[in-house]
Amino acid sequence: LHATNVYLVQPNLNLYLDSLGYDGFHSGYMISFMNLAKIIACFVFSYWTTFSYKHPYICCTILTLLSNIVYVFASNSNYAYQLILISRFMIGFGSAKLVHKRLTIEYSTFYNLFFYAAMLMVMENLGRASGPLLDMILSSFLIENNSTESFIYPTLIFSIVWILVLLYILMFFKDPIDIKNDYESIHSISIN
Repeated sequence: LHATNVYLVQPNLNLYLDSLGYDGFHSGYMISFMNLAKIIACFVFSYWTTFSYKHPYICCTILTLLSNIVYVFASNSNYAYQLILISRFMIGFGSAKLVHKRLTIEYSTFYNLFFYAAMLMVMENLGRASGPLLDMILSSFLIENNSTESFIYPTLIFSIVWILVLLYILMFFKDPIDIKNDYESIHSISIN
């Protein structure tokens, strides 16, 4: 879902910047800013998932939701370029890729690990492919004359999707039981 959100916005990012009065080549800065945030997030979430999976998922979902909201409101601001940079940083930091991979690796049996790892990659690439496809479908219905507002409709739709995902995580997702036991057993070992 995250990859779909990213690749839904990315094809029109340079057109969105052009409509706001900035050169389209600045979209390269936006994309690199997003990837920089993903690198930082790897360290943060790799430590955080030692204690919990639910809280990193909640954090990722909220950051992605806020990223979409900031992206939408950037069009009406005098600080549009800075807000879009912040939005791209937040969506990069909100990538739950490491959380997914760690959960898959730690809680899959050896025989199922390869299947689940392959399915994780399939779903990620499906999201990457469906983002531009969804953008094309929404563009045919929503975008008129490349106006600034027309570039934010897909992001508004995904904001609603992320609210639903957040509610689902809050109500139904539970951490694996042994994550707390593993942490307690590691820290209860004393050197004699």
